[in-house]
Amino acid sequence: MNDENEVIREVVVRPVEKESLRNSNVDSDKEFFDYLKHQVNTMESYLTIGAGKEINFYELEEALKGYTHIQLTLVSMHNIARIEYQKEEEEFNQWYAEKFVFIRAKHNLPEKTAQKWASQKELDSLLRVEFRDEFIERKKRLLGVEQKVSFLHSLLKLWEGYSYTLNTLSTNVRAEIGTANFSKGVPY
Repeated sequence: MNDENEVIREVVVRPVEKESLRNSNVDSDKEFFDYLKHQVNTMESYLTIGAGKEINFYELEEALKGYTHIQLTLVSMHNIARIEYQKEEEEFNQWYAEKFVFIRAKHNLPEKTAQKWASQKELDSLLRVEFRDEFIERKKRLLGVEQKVSFLHSLLKLWEGYSYTLNTLSTNVRAEIGTANFSKGVPY
């Protein structure tokens, strides 16, 4: 399990963290990733219950109690990231629309006939060339936030799958306790 979590950190969290720290929201991104690392570590501690030995009933109960807290935290983080993505997407679309209108007015002059006007695809290409650096920067920010949402969504789905494992273990432990008590003649 540690190897898988290290892979998650190396492949997903650290590259996104490095890119996000270049953005203007350095403090909030750094806080977000510190918090995310803390949550991954907490999740890892719950995922190692039993750690190669028989699972203790109390360890299982603690994991079940902690599950809800982590689940709520991940849902909150995912929703915050989605709101951040929607804002970033709206800013990008607004910027793009303004630049597109500017490029269209510049290249599709009224004195030209409509057949000689640049097509939408050509205008899009002209916009990308003329505002290259700003386009790349804004697109990078948008993709960074989109990756954050995607990562949290995946993490949330994995954590929801862990619920099934915890519930199965809980059912098995309860059945074992019931069987042990029944064999001793003690009603459970």
